This record gives sequence, C-alpha cells and structure tokens, in this order.
Amino acid sequence: MRLLQTQQDVAASQEQRCKHSFNEKELEELRVIFRTWCAVFLGDMKKYALDFADDIRVNSGDIDTMDDSELKLSFDTLELLFRQLGVPITPTHMKQLKGKMILDPQNGLPVHERAYLVDCNGFFRLLAFMLDSNFAGLRETSEEIAQAPAAVLGDFE
Repeated sequence: MRLLQTQQDVAASQEQRCKHSFNEKELEELRVIFRTWCAVFLGDMKKYALDFADDIRVNSGDIDTMDDSELKLSFDTLELLFRQLGVPITPTHMKQLKGKMILDPQNGLPVHERAYLVDCNGFFRLLAFMLDSNFAGLRETSEEIAQAPAAVLGDFE
C-alpha cells in the first residue's frame, strides 16, 4: 500500500513539474491522447503477440480501469503518434528522444524499461521539451494540432 502511495506521489510531483508548459485543459487533452494511444499499443500487443524482454513489464489489463501511472507507451507507437500528427520525425529524432528519456532524472520508469517505453508523465515532459526546443519542427505543426485535436485521435475513438 505504501509503495502504491509513493508511486502516486512521484507521479503527482512529476505532473506538477510539467504544469509550467501546459495548462489544465492542455494536460487533460494530452492525457486523453496518451490513453488513446496506449489502447492502440495494448491492442497491437495482443493482436500481433508483441513481447518485450522478461524484465520489461507492460500492464495488459483493461485500459478503462487503469490509472495513468500504470500505462506505458512504446517508442514505436509514440513514433506512429507523431507521424499521425504530421510531425516530420526521423529515426535519428527517435534515438535522441530515447536517449533523453534514458537519462531523464525525473523518469519514474525502471532504467531497463526507459529505452522501450514512456509513461504518461514522460510523455508530458517529452512534448514540453519538443515544444520548448522546436524539436523536429514541432512548433510549426503545434498550432494545427491545437486546432484539430480530433485528427490526433482519428479512427481510434
């Protein structure tokens, strides 16, 4: 029970650090996007029998009953999300993002999972970094994304 509370405290603290970049409405929209794409990822894992190394844990339960802190998104699915958004992301960009997450001192994931998965708070931090640094030209497409959030969810609703 105490471990769960500690994980929730860490998640709340990490989310608080991201609030400087996103307002409450934006955070909620990003949370919906993250959860939607986690459902895609989990669906693909089941459909295609995708698997990671034994020491990498991905919760495969019902996404509607899972807390944000239990959800993880693969970097491959994250790349698909960016492409859906129209972000011109390259394999080199993805390697840079993986490196950033591996070295991120605020990353709550176990070290051995960081090269493969990103959690909800990591997703927020990656987007904040990408916007702040105009990574992969994200700023140019962010206004379009903000005007049409349904395009991000597309056929996955």
